[in-house]
Amino acid sequence: MEQNSFDLALEQAHNLKQAGNWSAAAEIYQTLYASDIGKSNPRVIFSLLYCLKKLENYALAVEIGLPACALEGIWDSIPQTTAWCIYYQYFRSCASLPPDQAVPWLEKIRQIHPLRSGLHPLPLSVFSYLSQATGLNPTLVIQICHLLDPALLDSTPQPGSKPGSFYPSALEKYVNHLSKALFANEQFQDCINLCQQTLDNCAALSTNQEIWLKRRIALCLAKLGNYPEALAIYRQLVLRKPEWFILYETALAAYRIQDYVLALQMAVKAATAVGEVDVKIHLWELLKSLMAQNRKPEQAVSLLKLCAAIRYQRHWHLGQDLMAELSSYNIVPDSLPPFKAIYSQCRPWIQDLLFDPAQALTGWIDKVFPHGKAGFIKAGPNSYYFQAANCSFPPAELRPGLKVSFHAQPSFDPKKQQDSLAAVNIKKQ
Repeated sequence: MEQNSFDLALEQAHNLKQAGNWSAAAEIYQTLYASDIGKSNPRVIFSLLYCLKKLENYALAVEIGLPACALEGIWDSIPQTTAWCIYYQYFRSCASLPPDQAVPWLEKIRQIHPLRSGLHPLPLSVFSYLSQATGLNPTLVIQICHLLDPALLDSTPQPGSKPGSFYPSALEKYVNHLSKALFANEQFQDCINLCQQTLDNCAALSTNQEIWLKRRIALCLAKLGNYPEALAIYRQLVLRKPEWFILYETALAAYRIQDYVLALQMAVKAATAVGEVDVKIHLWELLKSLMAQNRKPEQAVSLLKLCAAIRYQRHWHLGQDLMAELSSYNIVPDSLPPFKAIYSQCRPWIQDLLFDPAQALTGWIDKVFPHGKAGFIKAGPNSYYFQAANCSFPPAELRPGLKVSFHAQPSFDPKKQQDSLAAVNIKKQ
């Protein structure tokens, strides 16, 4: 193609591109790119990639862009656009790539468009792939995370959909993926160091991120046998996030240092907290041991049946020790009733273990919030925050002046950022 014809066609394609006619412009740019003049012309290459990106023809853009990235004197916008097209083609909404294909593409993005601060296709590709791909070897996850430089990742949490909530920053996503992989790979001290460094250096964290990082540190400490330090962390976490699994982990740490009183207290709280019965299998095993420890053989046998029923009915491994224990009580797994029925029989006496009747307080409902899910109870000079979920009667019956009995339980006031007491086990007088 002669230079004059080339220039005229280039101007025509430019005008079409400016008018938003990406398809017609791309057709001309492809013709120009196929000519001797256009093969190494940065304007032609970039404009073609730009149009193909607009048309979402990412595969062709990558095919053209990769060899162009190796040319001398190429515009920075060419490898940048190519890298974005790799992200759109292989990572934005697709997790079908096997690792032996995904990793080379991630490395290719890093090679042609090195990571820099701000919005960048490499961390987006890494996080998208790690979030969607399942069953990845933790060593591979660590390798993929190390493609990123955490110093260049944004550490500012993004505002969430609810007022006062925040989504994880890019740095937090990196730490979450890497710390989980380090834990799964039994690199416990490395995991502790990463989480603690994040806690120490991040000025702001997303909603509940501090809790999950501290929990991972506690998990690692427990794996390393440092149960006292793990327990100290857990006892603070359960005040702020009394999820059943955190309560269970607290109970297990206490059990390991033979603090059976605290272990029982936390295990019972975990047992009565929200959570599917079968998911709590390890909790029931711990609680069974605690019942035996407290010389409550009838309750221990009930929990033995519950554990066996869950494992048998969920087709999980029972193990020789469990089978031997069942045999000693003449319990046959396939003759057990549904595990939920066994749990229903256990629940009343488990609930009774949770609260000491001698420590019950009396008072009246002082305030109910407009949404009806929480409020305050007045008892003498003290006021106790409560949640309707902790009432033994329908929340619709809550009203100011209603006389109630309750137990005071340690809690955490997020507004005042201090320990407090909350009312639980609330009953009408």
